[in-house]
Amino acid sequence: MRKEIILIMMFVVAFASCNTGKQSGNSGNNNSDSGIVMSPEFIAEHSSRSAVDWAGVYKGMIPCADCEGIDVEIQLNEDNSYKMVMNYLGKNATFNDQGFFEWDETGGKVRFVVEGEGVGNWYRVGENNLLMLDADGNRIENNFPPEIYMLEKIDLDFVLINKNWKLIELNGKEISVNAESGNEVPFLSLTKDNIRVFGNTGCNNLMGYFKVESDYGDKGKLEFLQMVTTRMACRDVNYEQDFLKALEDCNNYSIINDTLSLKKDGELLAKFTGMYLQ
Repeated sequence: MRKEIILIMMFVVAFASCNTGKQSGNSGNNNSDSGIVMSPEFIAEHSSRSAVDWAGVYKGMIPCADCEGIDVEIQLNEDNSYKMVMNYLGKNATFNDQGFFEWDETGGKVRFVVEGEGVGNWYRVGENNLLMLDADGNRIENNFPPEIYMLEKIDLDFVLINKNWKLIELNGKEISVNAESGNEVPFLSLTKDNIRVFGNTGCNNLMGYFKVESDYGDKGKLEFLQMVTTRMACRDVNYEQDFLKALEDCNNYSIINDTLSLKKDGELLAKFTGMYLQ
């Protein structure tokens, strides 16, 4: 599986770079992308490694050559270990990896080290974000804007967007998944950049758009629009239509202790819990 992760990431970068064939010309170990030479003392004091609260979970969506996009979730830990999940939207393909990462000499970039497989591409560590770079530590230059390769740090408590919400209750009834039937975990994920929704009903993939009147914080008005699903027949998923009806009726939400509640006016329709690195 780790070998597959490395090959996949190399393919993503190759696909992105082939649009123009350009490189930024800076190596992964330069002190600064602008060409300014910094002293080792300055680097040690002001690098992201020492000055930024970098440990945590990051999430974003990057381009995909043959799918709707790759939903990427990365957890960086203080002991320099990591976990990564890549979900290929529209293909029912998910890849998991974990191991350790290393910093470059400037303390501003990290890359993941897979035992027996070498290293992958670099990520620039910023304030509450990771920017995916190429294997040499340069920005990926192509027809996409650089921001499309940005992963944002997740607030694990009170943020609506850019994380997966697992369905745990629907119309007052607890939801359980029959793993032996091969059914999926029902979930939702809302992405800020393109105002899109994707997820799974427990049987079928779902996608659409959302409209929100809030700062994406712990409460506000919320509507789901143009929701569509695939049309697979699955066993033991008798709540799919109720799930879709709850999304259709929803007009507001609230988040308390990492539990998302969808409501119609004052009526509770469904509850979700934050799901990380699944």
